[in-house]
Amino acid sequence: MNADASLADELNTFMLAACMECTSEDNAFIITEHAVRNTFRRVNTRRAAGPDAIPGRVLRACADQLAPVFTEIFNLSLAQAVVPVCFKESIIVPVPKKQQPACHNDYRPVALISVVMKCFERLMRAHITSSLPASTDPLQFAYRTNRSRDDAISHLLHTSLSHLDTGRGNYVRMLFVDVQPTSDPTSIVKFADDTVVVGLISDNIETTYLEEIRNLKTWCQENNLLLNVSKTKELIVDFTTKQTRNYKLLIISGTPVERVDSFRYLGVHITQDLSWSCHINTLVKKARQRLFFLRRLRDFHLPLRVLKNFYSCAIESVLTGNICPWFGNSTKQDRRDLQRVVRSAERIIRSELPDRLSIYTKRCKTKARKIMMDLSHPNNGLVSLLRSGKRFRSLKAKAERMRRSFFPRAIRALNQRSEEHIPLCSWHIQCSGEV
Repeated sequence: MNADASLADELNTFMLAACMECTSEDNAFIITEHAVRNTFRRVNTRRAAGPDAIPGRVLRACADQLAPVFTEIFNLSLAQAVVPVCFKESIIVPVPKKQQPACHNDYRPVALISVVMKCFERLMRAHITSSLPASTDPLQFAYRTNRSRDDAISHLLHTSLSHLDTGRGNYVRMLFVDVQPTSDPTSIVKFADDTVVVGLISDNIETTYLEEIRNLKTWCQENNLLLNVSKTKELIVDFTTKQTRNYKLLIISGTPVERVDSFRYLGVHITQDLSWSCHINTLVKKARQRLFFLRRLRDFHLPLRVLKNFYSCAIESVLTGNICPWFGNSTKQDRRDLQRVVRSAERIIRSELPDRLSIYTKRCKTKARKIMMDLSHPNNGLVSLLRSGKRFRSLKAKAERMRRSFFPRAIRALNQRSEEHIPLCSWHIQCSGEV
């Protein structure tokens, strides 16, 4: 018990070190009662209450009565630059990032905070994002509308596959960077602090790639960030078979960067041959473990609706996580492995379930439409209509892996207008104002 209490105190101290006290003097931002009321009305009542035990259903049901009170509290907090203590309390569950954590940084803090504080943060986030300049880095895919992990992974893979598809002898070097806070062929794809430097190498010229890494190192030093070389990995994708290359060892701050055959980026295992068997095997293993709980629920004679909800939340969410970037290039064996899990679940609940291909096709179409409607999206130019306004412009692809990747397959799916009843021209008029 003493050891557990000591570990809890150490984790609290370590995680609080990243917090900073606000010392702002003047604040012209004022939260309106109307905004607070609308925020309370949009609270998800299924989320757990925080340490203050105030459930979301109370805020939602009593939004009209509680909005004036909390508006005054929020504005007083902003005026004094002080967050109430009851708002700052949270229940933190340290989840290990690896099987055997060696230090405090190997734990991921999952916090359960007050629902009122979530509403306060949501109001502040809306104000902050509205104040951001239009020049925000388009390759930052986190904390932005119509951006997700799918977009970051799809952009990374499309950039790499396009370069590998353009000429023989091309290869790609990916540097997965681990950055921590302290007390032009090169592309940098970012999702919050998960950053990957993509070097598109032609004719064995790596000057720009190495220079970009030096610039990143300098930027981290100037902005009080620590580039953790021990957790930074490099992955090289090279499909050249006729010649053997001697890749230059990457050294940062005198420490060589480890070169790996695969890396888990945003929940997806990316390998040096850009195959997906490793990732799919991990998903299948995880999903099969959860079939046991589905059987137990069936044995308790729960209704079919409950069994389907559990399957959708606990099993299907695993099998279809980030499905757009990887499913298209999966092998027949990989798809059979995925479908076996679905068939097992169907036998357990004795009901038909949607297959992976239909889910993948639907999500590809939805994602492609959202990208086309978002003019600020970095991949907006890939989804464009022809001058006739009836079909989308197909992407050129020499290799089969490029043809089966997300963007070419999504465009082909959109061009199958026989399955659609929405005119293509209307989307284009809404997003660009012209046909």
